[in-house]
Amino acid sequence: MNAIAAAKLAECMGLSELRAGCHILRDARRWREGEIFVTDLWYAAIHPSFHDDAILCYAATEETEFRGKRFEAWRRAGLLLNHQDRQPTIAWVPVEDDLLRPVVANLDLMARTGSGSLDGIGYEVCFPSGDLDACITFGNPVLPELCEIEAALYETGRRVADATKEAEIVAYTQVWRKFLSRK
Repeated sequence: MNAIAAAKLAECMGLSELRAGCHILRDARRWREGEIFVTDLWYAAIHPSFHDDAILCYAATEETEFRGKRFEAWRRAGLLLNHQDRQPTIAWVPVEDDLLRPVVANLDLMARTGSGSLDGIGYEVCFPSGDLDACITFGNPVLPELCEIEAALYETGRRVADATKEAEIVAYTQVWRKFLSRK
């Protein structure tokens, strides 16, 4: 993911940058007004052939307090469409749960199918936890575990589209859906 897209997505999600850990909240004068602690974070670059790329992100915080001011815990998902010819389209929504966490736990990192492709859809899913930074890259999944990851990513993106009703985000998820039905 390029630095500009990461910065825009982090800002939209209310973070100083896309990373787990402590984030200092600052006012318009740049004075410290609080802090939040990101406990869970992942982002996924989505690369459908012949269409714009997108970045899907999920972040969760824990409740914190700073100088007597309480900051509620939250969970958010955001989707950034990285247009080649104009500024990105960005939307985020509060979410109830992380759909990716339970399916990633089942991933066999040594699995092989022997298949390959020249086009279709590709994913790069990254987990910058602070203790362990990991990324997995795959395309046109056929392994059940990777299909589950793809489905969790799509469902998260669809929820952003449904909740925001942002026309470009909705249209993107419709295009994305066509790649899922390729089987």
